[in-house]
Amino acid sequence: MSLPAALLLGALASFLVCGALVRWGPRDQPGGHKVHVTPTPVAGGLGVWAGTLLAVWLASGTGGAGPWPAGPLLAIVMLASFGAALGLVDDIKVVPTRIKLLLLSVAAASAAPGLQADLGFLPVALPEVAAVLLALTGTWLWLMVCANAVNFMDGSNGLALGSVAVGLVCLAGLAALEPGAALTGVLALAGAAGCAGFLVWNVPGGKLFAGDTGSLFAGIWFAGTGLLATQQGVNAALVALCLLPILADVILTVGWRARHDGEVHDGGLWVLLRPHRQHLYQWMRQSGQPAVRVALLWWGATAACGSLALALAASGHDGGWMPLVLLLSVSAAAAVLVRSVRRRLGPPVPPPA
Repeated sequence: MSLPAALLLGALASFLVCGALVRWGPRDQPGGHKVHVTPTPVAGGLGVWAGTLLAVWLASGTGGAGPWPAGPLLAIVMLASFGAALGLVDDIKVVPTRIKLLLLSVAAASAAPGLQADLGFLPVALPEVAAVLLALTGTWLWLMVCANAVNFMDGSNGLALGSVAVGLVCLAGLAALEPGAALTGVLALAGAAGCAGFLVWNVPGGKLFAGDTGSLFAGIWFAGTGLLATQQGVNAALVALCLLPILADVILTVGWRARHDGEVHDGGLWVLLRPHRQHLYQWMRQSGQPAVRVALLWWGATAACGSLALALAASGHDGGWMPLVLLLSVSAAAAVLVRSVRRRLGPPVPPPA
């Protein structure tokens, strides 16, 4: 089967599963840090999971991808599916945050050896032992950061999974520029197809939420596919650039809360991981910005960052210091922009009692 046909069927499967969940799936109740006001079908991530894996399976016979490395592929599928299963349990019956993080951490550590990042993006050589330890630690940290970042950002229709889909398309573009990275391209486009089937239900009016099922799956799928990309010749700094708007919001919000949030000062660092309403996108929603506009802003920012990564790779300057300098420069610009927007919007309005 051709790759376009596999992707189309994957998106269709995601759409159909999500449609069933709209009617029969579990409901997410409003309250707390959440912005919706009526019970809404959740666990739309099951559709993303089903559509993505179907597309991968159908594309397995597609010519041009070369031999599929069973180890990394199995690690990505198993870890992302574990994240989806853990999220589904949490969507049906809330799992304590510490337990969820512990289970996810153990799973990520178990998968790290099979997904070990290539450190070729570092412009300096490291001793062998130090390089292995840094690669394993960095792989585990990347998996955890991506999974939780997408989960944290999944609070406004279309924003998180739409941004992941755009990032995956950009990642597929980077893979297309590397002769040995065809499998990365297939996995990235399959993930984007799975997200697309869900977004049809989520963006216009929020008929279905991805839930932790979808956010954990999508975050891990991007992270794992990105790690495979580094093994197949893509610079790791450019991979990170493809998801920078999501990562930047989360990292900058954590820093803002550590500095300004009285609850954090009173409750310790653990409070930083609790749900809240202080992400930039939440401030924008509370200031009256519609969900579609906020989602489009993040999609556009993700596309812009991915385009920069593609332009650098296409120019042949994706080695040495340049990708890392580009990533740090765009991150610094994002920090300045976020700070400016926060000041302009003012403090978020406290949720009603």
